Amino acid sequence: MLTRRQVLALAVATAVPGSAAWGAAAAPAALRWTDLSPALQRRLRALGVADFDAWATAERADTVRRVEDGLGEHRVAVALQSRLWTSDAPIEPALSAREFIEHRRVPQDAARRLSSFAEALAGTDGRLDMLRALRPRGLDRAALRGRLLDDYARTMRFLYAKEFEARNADEVARLYQDRGLSTDTGVDGGYAVSEALGTLPIDRPVGRLLIVGPGLDLGPRTSLHDDTLGQTTQPFAVVDALRALGRAAPAVLVDTLDVNPVVGEVIGTLARANADASLVLRSSLSTRRHRLLPSYLDYLQTWGRALGAPASALTPDADGRPTRHVRVPAGAWQRLTPHAGHVALDVAPGPYDLIVATNVLTYLGEAALVAACGALARALRPGGFLVHNEPRPAMEAAAVDAGMPVVQARSVAFTAPDASGRVEHDLAGVHRLLS
Repeated sequence: MLTRRQVLALAVATAVPGSAAWGAAAAPAALRWTDLSPALQRRLRALGVADFDAWATAERADTVRRVEDGLGEHRVAVALQSRLWTSDAPIEPALSAREFIEHRRVPQDAARRLSSFAEALAGTDGRLDMLRALRPRGLDRAALRGRLLDDYARTMRFLYAKEFEARNADEVARLYQDRGLSTDTGVDGGYAVSEALGTLPIDRPVGRLLIVGPGLDLGPRTSLHDDTLGQTTQPFAVVDALRALGRAAPAVLVDTLDVNPVVGEVIGTLARANADASLVLRSSLSTRRHRLLPSYLDYLQTWGRALGAPASALTPDADGRPTRHVRVPAGAWQRLTPHAGHVALDVAPGPYDLIVATNVLTYLGEAALVAACGALARALRPGGFLVHNEPRPAMEAAAVDAGMPVVQARSVAFTAPDASGRVEHDLAGVHRLLS
């Protein structure tokens, strides 16, 4: 069995920014103007896209910037919170953002952690092998410290705007459309997808599945845990749910699509290694602060059972978050094929029975969201399904213009209402491509 440290070390050694594919599998094709329905073309023109090729070229260039900005945000999250190389107390990023903006200086505790992380990342400490993916190429120690300070300032400005200045959900959503592209992943999102899959009018077993933005834990802003760094769970969560529901073909072919080359290299490395994968499943919600619903706890307890994955019992960690250790069999990884591509600019090599795109579409501006609906529709088979959690009304309208009307939209609760009536939840929107 490969450790996550070994997998990331191999992946980082071969990841090349801008690379197009991994292995000999058919690569995604660039989305063309003629791939879009007349209704989508009209919608893009109304949004100011007069020259589609020029717009797509600009989007690709900006995506390179956003991928690097996203890695910078992960660097900052790890620098502030990880205990892998330091005994300093972790720092809550949002509180650090408030101090940075309101006092107009880098707080001393943050400066100390940023400096020590730069030294550790530039060194040879084996404990940080799994974080080498976060090191910018070609920088010496001094330049790396400077980059981390730049990353910190940019990340703190975003966090302050999100946590303390944004007045409503629409303003928060607009912030995400220009921020760095995160690789964040977690077990919670799979629950909403599983609930949606259980009610789909699927006409045949799912044999081909595409996961857009499968995710890789490189350092989330909140709930960072060193024992989950370097893992991905969503591809297995979806296959596990399909099998548990009796809706998967005997051998499900799973493709992934991501703009970050490190994500694809990690998945490709695991697939080629033909080894079991050891995962830590941890809820982001604490039983100390929330009353978790029995259905959600049952999902956590049974995750991986349909994959034949040996697992520990569900127990709370030190923070009260339900946690399990699961070993995913090698056979599950062998059915994974990673692809490099942009959800709004590339058409994955389908046709797929099911596409899952959660926590991805929220990063797109309105024109890119329209193009993404066209690209996803091109990748689906007639009668195939798209599952996502993007709440903007523009998504529903563009999907209709792409021939993928909504068949289901629901809110999936994780918790019972608290004293103020607040419920932790996720959204699940389901579209079906018309035949």
